[in-house]
Amino acid sequence: MSKEDLYSEPELLLLISQGDEVAFRKLYDRYWNRVFSLAMHYLKMPGWAEDILQEVFTKIWLKRENLAEVRSFEDFLFIITRNELMTALRQKARKEKIYQLYAKDFERQVLASIPSSSGDIEKLVQQYLSGLSVQQQKIFTLSKHEGRTLDEIAATLGISKKTVSNSMSIMLSELRIMLKSHGISLPCWTLLSFIFPVV
Repeated sequence: MSKEDLYSEPELLLLISQGDEVAFRKLYDRYWNRVFSLAMHYLKMPGWAEDILQEVFTKIWLKRENLAEVRSFEDFLFIITRNELMTALRQKARKEKIYQLYAKDFERQVLASIPSSSGDIEKLVQQYLSGLSVQQQKIFTLSKHEGRTLDEIAATLGISKKTVSNSMSIMLSELRIMLKSHGISLPCWTLLSFIFPVV
């Protein structure tokens, strides 16, 4: 057992308040999993949870001079983690609201610029989408209806970002070919508005 393992929490906090990086690492090792688990519970995305974890311990290090006065580090840690999570969730909510409004407005503009055959295009697109594999349908739903990014979709489905990107490219290519077989030719950007949100 190393000497650091014998330190009590108040002793670690005192050392950290004096700038001891080894003691800070020991504190991090003791508590990082609690922060990460709480962040995962609310955010559901490992990458985002890791960002919260780093933000929390960065703030603790920046406030290190006051740590010796902290009576309950667990309470102190929980408050900082809660604040970081609340900020992240508020930003996510604002981003999604603005994004959805923008995407809907873009779709209206695109549809207004397409001839009366747009209704037929919608039907053909829906027909194509109904024949997708389960994974492709999940990618479509997460992207189009939930406005998820490539990273978020990859994390949710447990696949690589490249796999998500390739699946989207395949869907676009196949859909363009199907529409052309019905005498309909659309620019790729216009076609994107039918199956994926603006990114």
